[in-house]
Amino acid sequence: LDYFARRNIEQMKKIGSNQNINIVVQLDRYGAHENTKRLLIEKDVIYQVNAHDISSQQKLNSGNAETLIDCCRWAVNEFPANHFALILWNHGIGIVDSIKAKATNASELFVFNPQNHMLELNRSIEFLEYMELKNAKRDPRGVCFSDTYGSYLTNEKLDYALKTIKKDILNNNKFDIIGFDACLMAMAEVSDLIAPYSDYMVASQEVELGTGWPYDKILKAFESKTFTPKQFASHIVKTYADSYKSITKDFTQSAIDLKQIPALTKQMNKISNKIVKMLQHEHSLSVKRALKASKSKKVCTYFSEPSYIDLHHFLKNLLTTVD
Repeated sequence: LDYFARRNIEQMKKIGSNQNINIVVQLDRYGAHENTKRLLIEKDVIYQVNAHDISSQQKLNSGNAETLIDCCRWAVNEFPANHFALILWNHGIGIVDSIKAKATNASELFVFNPQNHMLELNRSIEFLEYMELKNAKRDPRGVCFSDTYGSYLTNEKLDYALKTIKKDILNNNKFDIIGFDACLMAMAEVSDLIAPYSDYMVASQEVELGTGWPYDKILKAFESKTFTPKQFASHIVKTYADSYKSITKDFTQSAIDLKQIPALTKQMNKISNKIVKMLQHEHSLSVKRALKASKSKKVCTYFSEPSYIDLHHFLKNLLTTVD
């Protein structure tokens, strides 16, 4: 995704920091010789703010929790603000922490349909299967991966990093928004992990094209106004949809009010416990068949990785299947 990183930063540069927003980036380019850069994005200008620091002589490991912690310490201390949004940009694979594959450009999963001139997901192959086949001999990769160090942020590392940032850097306050410009991250499990550390989460259930978020269009409104965190989270989603709906129908993006997640988690635990009890007392595999039918591709919304299904749709199907 190295090309798209440069493209996204150029989009940010079209708008730049102003009286309403500071735009700062920690960039880890592809290649062992590319040291990590910390950037302040101004209109038409990019400043490397660590050019004369010892940190500019290092290639940091983006798969290390301490790298994320130190990045946020720098950003919060050097650019104080009333509201903070943390956007994690990279490949994403949802809750799957360890797969024997190298994360690849998800755009390769799309094919062009000459009949409607739209991009469509190639659903003849599953997302994780595609990654395994393409890079069967590679080391595991995940969100915020580092090719150089062969590591990535697991869910456990991300939880540790965000817990430390909240306590030691944000004075026990939350981020206003945590966003994932990455594939497959809008999951109940991920939002449950993020909920203690942010008010809102913005992410996609489906894979994202390599072009990612349209940062110039997302940030342009800050030239003339500010947003509440809720308004900005919704604005990101709407702008993303407006940018991609003429290109492909296979896209998702959502803003999640994380204050609602503890109640969802509580109810899901209740439902799961009931299903476990039903499985213990089922006859002729009736419960297993009902679960399988409720998540079938024929009736339930699924994604490029078909083991990831839409929770609401699944539960709605389950209500009609289980008596």
